Amino acid sequence: MNQLAWLAIPVVAVVLAIAWVAWAGRTRPPADAHDTVEGYRRFTAALDSAARAGRVEEQAGPDDQPEGGRAR
Repeated sequence: MNQLAWLAIPVVAVVLAIAWVAWAGRTRPPADAHDTVEGYRRFTAALDSAARAGRVEEQAGPDDQPEGGRAR
């Protein structure tokens, strides 16, 4: 009986994984355009306020690297 309990663990894990994949891959209804645009505006406003507060660092571009770090 103890062996059956150990065999049940992977079976339960597989069943849960299948259920999660089915739930995550479900077809969702189309989003409302007004809500989507408003969410984007809130997102950009949050980024702008973080940048003004100095909490966001710009990522270094390829030209911003020191000479020793470039591959030629």
